[in-house]
Amino acid sequence: MKYDDLPKLIQKNSKDVRAAELLMEASAARQGYQARARYPRLDLESGLRGVREIDGSGGRAPFFKLEGSVNLYRGSRDALKDTLQEKETAIRKEETQLVLRNQLSLARALFVKLASIQELKKAWSEAMRIAQEKKKSARMKFKSGVTTNTDLLEFELHESSLKREKRNLDKEEHELSNKLRILVGLADNADISLDRRFPHPPEPKEGKYKLSADAHPAVRRLALQTDQAQTIARSGVSKWAPDVNLFASYEEYLEGDKDVPGSLPRRDFSTGIRVSVPLGDNLTAQNEAFAKGLEASAYELQKQQNARQIEAVYHEHMHDMRVIHELIHSSEEQLQKARKYLKQTSDEYERGVKNGPDVLEASRTLYRTQVENIQLVFDYYLAEVGLTSLTQQ
Repeated sequence: MKYDDLPKLIQKNSKDVRAAELLMEASAARQGYQARARYPRLDLESGLRGVREIDGSGGRAPFFKLEGSVNLYRGSRDALKDTLQEKETAIRKEETQLVLRNQLSLARALFVKLASIQELKKAWSEAMRIAQEKKKSARMKFKSGVTTNTDLLEFELHESSLKREKRNLDKEEHELSNKLRILVGLADNADISLDRRFPHPPEPKEGKYKLSADAHPAVRRLALQTDQAQTIARSGVSKWAPDVNLFASYEEYLEGDKDVPGSLPRRDFSTGIRVSVPLGDNLTAQNEAFAKGLEASAYELQKQQNARQIEAVYHEHMHDMRVIHELIHSSEEQLQKARKYLKQTSDEYERGVKNGPDVLEASRTLYRTQVENIQLVFDYYLAEVGLTSLTQQ
């Protein structure tokens, strides 16, 4: 698996990303209210209609009625719907970008953690080799009567402790591998071979990671939500515009009036203009416009807060990388001293100057220093993953 291939794998295989894309496509499919409003409306009625006079005379007759209407004016409500739906699609697009960015950041972090486990395993292998060598030396000294069985037992206990650490490393590697396979869409039994090495990291520079908080999808989404709510808030006046429709209807009674001898079936035809003002709906829309004005203010505050938080996290990552970079230099110096200390202690042990616990402590010190150095290096790269996610690199 190549580190640089993670964006393509996430884009192609992530179900969360695909779900966000489908929601965006669904929003786009709803556009076109204004064009659909131009189509005529047809209504057909059929049934029995009864007519009775005050004296109780009259009857029922079958009828049918066909009416067609075309909207002439709606006070730009359909255009407003299209505008709002376009903004909703833009919001969905930013949400898709946010999901993609978060999923990619998670995949990169898992990749880095897996690489750190592999480096820790290398350090473990060296520690186990040293432990076995010292145990062998202690056994030979015990057989020669130079030392007691206690030294040998201590080295055996240390070896058992290292084996437990190895099982923990294997367990963590297995869990991280499974998470990464699921995230990038690999088969459950797919082998993960990492291509990237993580050497001594360079000193972080501001110019390499340029942040524009306003361009972050989370901030852009809130900006669009603010604009969408403001658009609804400003549309309150247009809600009171009437609906004006041109209509034509044809109605026919299939039987004549039974109380009038010789009457024929009646046919009615009408055409004209229908004007309607749904007062209750308009009052509701007016209240909604006021509520949306409040929502717009809330979204604006959230946008400002989000932008500040993103900038704070950016500076936090930069600060962490600088501090960790300095600690890595210190750790590498400690690592050299730990190797030298183990070598000198081992030499003195062979000459009988030092005893087993001294060698054991020196080997443990070397292993702890190696582990700390590896963790610092990969803490740096994990901070870089977070920084890359913020700056979209």
